[in-house]
Amino acid sequence: DFESICKNLEQLYPLGISCTEAHVLLCFTTVPTLTVSALASRLGVSPGWASRVSGHLLTKGLLRCSRDVTDARVLKLSATDAALHAIKRVYGVEQEIFSVALRQMQPDEQAVVANFLKCLAAGAKQNRQATSRMPRMSIRRYLIRELWRNRPSAKQTLGDVPEFYRWLEENRPRLLNRKRDPFSNLLSDLDLEKNTSI
Repeated sequence: DFESICKNLEQLYPLGISCTEAHVLLCFTTVPTLTVSALASRLGVSPGWASRVSGHLLTKGLLRCSRDVTDARVLKLSATDAALHAIKRVYGVEQEIFSVALRQMQPDEQAVVANFLKCLAAGAKQNRQATSRMPRMSIRRYLIRELWRNRPSAKQTLGDVPEFYRWLEENRPRLLNRKRDPFSNLLSDLDLEKNTSI
């Protein structure tokens, strides 16, 4: 099932590639050669972070390093054939995980996820800064907020949360976060800890 696949995700990755390293290598499928600073820019991370991850990938034989022909001080990185082959396998695994997750969702939940992905795609198409301004939240929290917003506006007050909580327990129990008090966590998910409505 979905939980067991996620639990063993690292083991499914070929050649000991972590999820983070896989996303770094993915950059080299569209741009064959990158400097560390260019890689950092594409990923939106610091050059130091990009340098450390690149070092791990060089050690694993998934990146190769060469000097720029015009400036020997500049190091250029490129993916090995093994890395490119591995990336195809990695994203095959991720597609399988996403498919399993979607199959476990109800039709209305699938529609919410589809709409969420459309918004992400539209934002990325307009420009990359648009996606960075989007609220950062988990899919679980996003689903809860969308289900809450689909209720009549008169039923979106603090006093209506217990009823909504009972409905989630009966119909969507896996959306409730059990790591701490699920009711308090629901208030947090809905931004109702300090507000009376959203």
